[in-house]
Amino acid sequence: MTATNGTTVSLLITFWIEGNDPHGPIGFGVTAWSIEDAFTLIKERGFRIDDACAVIHRGVQPHEVDFRHVKRNAGPAFFRGVWYPYSILVGKRAGRDKHRHRA
Repeated sequence: MTATNGTTVSLLITFWIEGNDPHGPIGFGVTAWSIEDAFTLIKERGFRIDDACAVIHRGVQPHEVDFRHVKRNAGPAFFRGVWYPYSILVGKRAGRDKHRHRA
């Protein structure tokens, strides 16, 4: 897509990716710049996924996933990140402050 000032604008893409790990989630909901970026986000969260064996659905929103509990438990899909399985990550600084004793 080209903006009015002539620059190229990249749009985020939503994905529903079915993995092949029997101990992992039923799938991953990801909003990313590309499928490669989506796999990176999944792996950064500590999940294992075989890129070559995954079933990829492009342009899927949480309410369109066949599993009802996904819609109820999904995070926001309108910004870059993993929206299913969803977890709120707290930064390292906040974690250290929580355990710091104050005099």
